[in-house]
Amino acid sequence: GLGADADEDVTAASTRLSVRCPIGLGPIGIPVRGRGCTHLQCFDLVTFLQMNKNYGVARWRCGVCSKTLNVAELEVDTFIFSIMKQLQADSAAEGREAQVDSDGEDTVPEEIEIHPNGQWHVPPRRQKRQRQRQRQRQR
Repeated sequence: GLGADADEDVTAASTRLSVRCPIGLGPIGIPVRGRGCTHLQCFDLVTFLQMNKNYGVARWRCGVCSKTLNVAELEVDTFIFSIMKQLQADSAAEGREAQVDSDGEDTVPEEIEIHPNGQWHVPPRRQKRQRQRQRQRQR
């Protein structure tokens, strides 16, 4: 069986989640997932409803894992919702109305990193870091 030693071997890792809807690819406004889904990734409620309204069926598919789900099974992830609200507030505080910066880079983050203690941050973008390194080498 598992003893106390087994617990010491478990290390908590941070998790990266996209803040973009996998269905519409825009920022997630109201993050939801199906009650029976086992993934952390959410999708945008409004995008999900708009994409599915034309099908006229009572059971649709999860925007992440494709499990069949009923609209009544959708649950808002209030933790991710609070993060999305903070990202919007940060963007507004910085005066970023446009979603593209001077380098042509989209100002909406691609992902967030959530740590086991519940803290989170926006990790640096890989592409932007690569371009910055290339510019430094050229100097």
